[in-house]
Amino acid sequence: MQSALPETMIAKLVPSMAETGLRHMPVVDAGNRVLGIVTLSDLIGALFQRRLDSAEASRNVA
Repeated sequence: MQSALPETMIAKLVPSMAETGLRHMPVVDAGNRVLGIVTLSDLIGALFQRRLDSAEASRNVA
């Protein structure tokens, strides 16, 4: 079973999950204890929000 560490970058998880058809993945600590579950929807939403935040910051700088 695939899992992710808390520090795994979002941009690395999205392609991995999409290519394998996974819609959710456990997030585990170094001892392989489950800390939570991340979904593909969570990741896409986070990437989208990051893009919106970046665009907003760019507009405020000018």
